[in-house]
Amino acid sequence: GDEYIQNCNTDISIENLTQEQIDILKELIAKDPFYSSSVFGIYSIVDSVFLLSRNSYPIELVDLRKTFRTIAGKDNEWQAEKSLSTATYTFLNYAIDLELLGKIGQQIIITPAGFKFILMLQLHKSIKMIEGLSDLK
Repeated sequence: GDEYIQNCNTDISIENLTQEQIDILKELIAKDPFYSSSVFGIYSIVDSVFLLSRNSYPIELVDLRKTFRTIAGKDNEWQAEKSLSTATYTFLNYAIDLELLGKIGQQIIITPAGFKFILMLQLHKSIKMIEGLSDLK
C-alpha cells in the first residue's frame, strides 16, 4: 500500500493510475489471484477473455458475461441480468485500467500485457500444483 501511494501522481486526477501503480497492482494479482474478491474478479475476467479467444476473436461482450459469471464462481449470485452486467462492467473496466484488456465498441480484446499476465498466472498455478503433488510423496 505504501509503495502504491508513493507512486501516485498528485498532478493528475486520483482516478488515473501511473504506470508504476499499474505494475504494482498487476504484480499483486499475479502473486495471489485469490487475495480478495476484487483481485479474483480481475483475474477471472482476463481468464474468461483468454478462454473465449480460443473459439473466436475479438470477444463479444454478450458472450463474455456468461463465461465470466462461471469462471468467477458466481452462477448462483449473479442470476439477475442487472447484477451480471454491473459485475462484468466493473471488472472489465478494472482490467482495462490495468492495460490487460481493451474494448472496441461491444468487442473485447486481450492486450499483449494481458496475454503475458494470464500465461504467467497459469505457469504459477502449474508450478504450485506440481509442488503440491511432490509434497504427497
